[in-house]
Amino acid sequence: MIGSTIAVTIDGARKSAPIRPSVMVAFERHWRVGWLGAFGGDDPKIEHQCWVMWQAMKADNQVVKPFDEFVNELDDLPEIQALAKDGTGPLSETR
Repeated sequence: MIGSTIAVTIDGARKSAPIRPSVMVAFERHWRVGWLGAFGGDDPKIEHQCWVMWQAMKADNQVVKPFDEFVNELDDLPEIQALAKDGTGPLSETR
């Protein structure tokens, strides 16, 4: 997940943000669940994916509305894209 990007369409505009370690730590502190426990299994929560997108955009200094308003504007669900080891381009879409 580190070195990954998360992307979503909001009001017709494609937005993306990097998933930094600070986003992962914020997730674990907020939800009180481990990162791998939340995303490594067969039952990821949509709310968790949306929260990671929201937090990643905030950490990337993008302007975002409060969480519930943010979710109401989503045109699709966030997609996490892993980068190749050299940091170039998406390796695969995992969500």
